[in-house]
Amino acid sequence: MGIAVQITQQTGVGYGPDGDVSPYETEALLEADKLIRDGLPRSSERLTTARRNEAYYQMQNRRYIEKREAESDLDYMQRPKVCSRMTRKAVSTLCRKLYGNPPVRTIEREEELDESLVGYVEEWLLDAYKAAKIDTVLMAADRKAIINDVAAIQIACTGKPKEPVRLYTFGGDEFEVFCPPDDPCNPWGIVTINVQPSGKDRKRRIYTFWTAEKKVVYQTDEMPQSQSSGGEKAQLVSEEPNPYGELPFVFFHNEEPVDGFWGGGIGTALAETNAEVDKTLSDLADQIRIFACPDMFTRNIAASWRYEKKPGRPQRLVSTAAAEAGDMMGAPAEIFYLQPQILVEDTWRHIERLIQATFFDLDVPLNAVRDNGSSPTSGLQVLAEQIPLLDYLKARQRYVAKIETTVAKKILSMAGRFYELYDKIPGFLELVDAVEIDLVWSSPALPVPTPERNAEDQWMLEYLMVSPIEIIMQRRGVTREQAEQIAEQITADVKAWKERNGDTGPIGQGSPVGSAQSQGEIGSIDTSQPPPALNAEGEAENEAADEMTG
Repeated sequence: MGIAVQITQQTGVGYGPDGDVSPYETEALLEADKLIRDGLPRSSERLTTARRNEAYYQMQNRRYIEKREAESDLDYMQRPKVCSRMTRKAVSTLCRKLYGNPPVRTIEREEELDESLVGYVEEWLLDAYKAAKIDTVLMAADRKAIINDVAAIQIACTGKPKEPVRLYTFGGDEFEVFCPPDDPCNPWGIVTINVQPSGKDRKRRIYTFWTAEKKVVYQTDEMPQSQSSGGEKAQLVSEEPNPYGELPFVFFHNEEPVDGFWGGGIGTALAETNAEVDKTLSDLADQIRIFACPDMFTRNIAASWRYEKKPGRPQRLVSTAAAEAGDMMGAPAEIFYLQPQILVEDTWRHIERLIQATFFDLDVPLNAVRDNGSSPTSGLQVLAEQIPLLDYLKARQRYVAKIETTVAKKILSMAGRFYELYDKIPGFLELVDAVEIDLVWSSPALPVPTPERNAEDQWMLEYLMVSPIEIIMQRRGVTREQAEQIAEQITADVKAWKERNGDTGPIGQGSPVGSAQSQGEIGSIDTSQPPPALNAEGEAENEAADEMTG
């Protein structure tokens, strides 16, 4: 029995946003079932474009270089193909810093919440995050959203104590959603697309359709590996209830949606420019290959003449009959090469400008793609060039904080049903409804030249704009918890060193915080007087004070 028949038999079950069965929802489910069985024909164009965008990021764009008109298959195979990696460079630059130094996560403590329950849930959630590699998953979702508008994060409860949940990511080329007409940003159903190898050079697609009540699996017949989309019917394989009672997905958009689910990614624009760059580079490589060893041509030479290479000695050419008879007015014999001018520098300049214009239009601050002569000459210039990326990261952090709260709510909600925590832990349902994740991000480290950065850090410490812990976070690129551990280890190491070697110099006194100062200079040390002696209690002995009190 197909999904459409079973759905019409159910009562009191809602698939739409309002949770009530309506004629629209029944029709929508019937239509979704038909679309999946037909291979999602309405989404074919979008999925094909998304697969191309992902291929350009994965540096598999060689196969997208088109064959020239009237070019044979053999000529196409033998022609050199040179590819640019600009799509990967742009996307990786935008997303590598967001979760490169992951944030510190805590659950916000509200007065109406039970503190002991909040602590228990926070510990459970953070342990589940660690086992599921949450930072790696969110970094992958961020990358896929930048390329193809939206990434879907699937949450699955495993039943294992050490790994209670698993997280999977799907790019825009791997899923399709079904949204109600009055709420186009919140899907009521989603179908994921997995490609399963099936024999030599064959594959089949597996469609997994999720609603709040059902999980339905379809699969296609075998097809060639080269087939990208469409043309294959899918058959129903299995159908079972959804054990979670809700869609087990959270959607990570590149831009927060307002009027539609899809849109906002920059992968298509990057791939289009990348394709033009690849074509130009391949044409240039073909010209160099042909004309680096040019063909030789002759004119007015007898067919019986054969070229003989005689370095240092002249070689006599066969002349025409008129020339043999002494008629110098006839056409002279010639040997020449076809050697056009190859504009390598102009071609590269065109490519660089095309790439830079695309990056400028898409707000991708890639300073690596520039002429050597325009390298920064000071730390201030480096900071100025990094401002667009810092602004992007700050805005991204605020948006990602909302997504992380949604992920946490979804995990706790699904775990509450799957592990029966609603019944075992009083107040768990209220906590899930009120939970908010607080993220503390470490400041991104910039490649500022050392003297200038040292002076800035010293000024910030002097005027209490930052703490030594924050300096360690910025310099080492670590979280606050890791910076505190590093500071404790440094303190212990310095103490052990002085106990072992005594006072051998201004060790650990480079910072103005807590160091001796003289003549009003920051970090200066007065070495004209020996350090005060310490008594048994570790207090400095002050003879002058003793005399005054004596």
